[in-house]
Amino acid sequence: MQTCLESSTFDAIVEMAASMLSWEAPVGESSIEDSVRLELIKYIVRPPPDMEQMAGRALIVTQTLTQAIQNRHNLELLASKEVEAIETFFKYLDLNDMKIVIHTLDLLILLVRMSASNLRREWAEEM
Repeated sequence: MQTCLESSTFDAIVEMAASMLSWEAPVGESSIEDSVRLELIKYIVRPPPDMEQMAGRALIVTQTLTQAIQNRHNLELLASKEVEAIETFFKYLDLNDMKIVIHTLDLLILLVRMSASNLRREWAEEM
């Protein structure tokens, strides 16, 4: 994901990752391992060094995460400090693109609203 130069390529890869994150294992079968889930989330969230590429990816990242956190397990993994989600979201707020800012703020509100109280405290400390 990090080596994609075109946002359309990144979009396609993130769509596959989102499918994996939203997949629910049938009863009696094991789901995706937490370590794999965490790595997918980290690679989705981690911004590229180039600001133009980051701006091109921001909407797909916020939209994907809005769907992915419907699974509480993904929400808890997104809160992991090693993901650096809040830091990335604040970078999105600096992009001066109102559509990105609105999607990012919507995602932040949803994260706070859906989180358990202990996660809310963690989010608040990072913010």
